[in-house]
This record gives sequence, structure tokens and C-alpha cells, in this order.
Amino acid sequence: TCSKETIKQTAQCIMRDKLSKKDVKAISRTLVETSPDAVVALSRLSRLQKELQTLNAPKEIISATLNPEITKESNKIQQEHSEQCKNEVINFPDYFSLESVKERLDGYDISNIPNKQALADVMIMLCIRPAEIKNLCISNGANEDRARQLLTWIQEAIVSG
Repeated sequence: TCSKETIKQTAQCIMRDKLSKKDVKAISRTLVETSPDAVVALSRLSRLQKELQTLNAPKEIISATLNPEITKESNKIQQEHSEQCKNEVINFPDYFSLESVKERLDGYDISNIPNKQALADVMIMLCIRPAEIKNLCISNGANEDRARQLLTWIQEAIVSG
């Protein structure tokens, strides 16, 4: 039998031993029953299907691994996780808001050596999502020039030690 093997080895065993559709269903059931949840179970079944396809298994053998109930349950769990992620909003302190960073960036005197806060603010500026960066106007319209000056300022400070 094909017990305690990797999924790839299980697929090879199924093909090598020319197991029946009934045997493949039993193996699939075991994969489901030994999985901690439906998402893992579906992942294991999908991997088994892919391995069997790679080995050119007959369609009836591959279809024996299908489990509509597990697919439905897995999709439900994944949908719930997706909804939870959408509802979880990260609330950053105002200190790190776009406006606060912009104010600090506008206030830096690039003739002085930058401090750690200046470096952090420039890093935040570089990490802002493209949709937000459109709203980041450094020095009222001289956005590109000011950004270039700040980056050069930071680079020179890093090079000088």
C-alpha cells in the first residue's frame, strides 16, 4: 500500500501498482482525514492530482481524488480568512502619517548632516505605496527636485560614514 509516503511517492505508487479507482478514493479519504483542516486537505488532494497528471494517470483515477465537500469547505474557510484580512486595518500613529512625514521632509535643511530621523523619514517616503506617493508633494510643487535632493543628502551621509 501507499502509506506514510510523500504525495509524489503516493502518486507513483498508485501508478506503479495500478491501483483501482476504489483504492485511490480510499487514499484520498486518508489524506483528508489526516489533514488538520479542509484547506490543508484540499491542498494535499490538489498536489496528488497534479502528480497523477504528471504521470499521465487515466482521468478516472484523477477524478477519484476529487472531493466536492472538502473543496466547498476549504473555499468557505479561505473566504472567511480573506474577509478577516480586509477588515483588519493597521492603525499607524499619526507620527508616521503621510502628512507628518511630508512636514518633516519639507523642514530638513540639506546643508546639515542628516540624523536617524531624517533617514527614517526618507525610507518611509520610499516605501509609500504608489497611490499614496501622488499625494506626497515635497516643497509645494518641487516634488521631484526636493525628493532628489533628499535622496542625495541621505546617500552622501551614508557614504561619508
